[in-house]
Amino acid sequence: MNLRRIWIEPGEVPSPLSVGDVFELPASSFHHAIEVSRFETGETFEGVTGQPQAMALRITEIKKKSARVEVLSLRRLPTLGRPRVQLAFAISKWETTESVIEKSVELGVSVFQPLFTENSFAKKPEDIRDARIERWQRIVRSATTQTARGDLMELLAPKSLDEFLNGMHRNEMSACLFAYEGPCVQDIRSALQDIKKSDPERIWAIVGSEGGFSSTEVEKIRSMNVIPSTMGPQILRAETACLAIVSVIKYEMGLMVMGSTKT
Repeated sequence: MNLRRIWIEPGEVPSPLSVGDVFELPASSFHHAIEVSRFETGETFEGVTGQPQAMALRITEIKKKSARVEVLSLRRLPTLGRPRVQLAFAISKWETTESVIEKSVELGVSVFQPLFTENSFAKKPEDIRDARIERWQRIVRSATTQTARGDLMELLAPKSLDEFLNGMHRNEMSACLFAYEGPCVQDIRSALQDIKKSDPERIWAIVGSEGGFSSTEVEKIRSMNVIPSTMGPQILRAETACLAIVSVIKYEMGLMVMGSTKT
């Protein structure tokens, strides 16, 4: 039986958690379960917390501003396979960026790094209000709930391309793919076949915003021994390029197979 899923903040759940435990829903979960979904006493739903375990819950009591639930069963959620796929995306228009964040969660991206670049929609931290970051976090939680993913995608604080490249240079366990529409020396499949030989723990995918990367930025990325890779002759929109490169990485690395939980 497929149960409606509700997000519950992990800190609001008893730990350790066992079948038969009873606890009070936090305010945000009460709102979604009782005020939005109109669940009644005795109804069941699944609670997810961004952890590798989902809870089948039954509502035992509803009050004016609170509700209590009983844990009926626990199930293990799928975990991300290795290598972890990480996406560095030059910030595009808000609607586009939000779409990419949502789809990244759905596709199993483990880390999302927003970038400030010469052509990005936002170019410095002051361009992004705290409310915007919180909205992005809500999108991550919502997409996690919908997909019953066993972990939360890590949404990093936006940083400049230079800061990102310096950090990547210090991490010897990461490989990198750079999607580029200009002159390239290899296709994405050949690049992934080379990467696969090193058996990396993580693979970064770098994708530009509308307008792409400047020639100076391309040379900076090249200087990190990251060779631009093409995904074909067509020019892809920023959000399409993100979905394509993540999907290709997962396919080539064997992460689209049922039960692919290599860690």
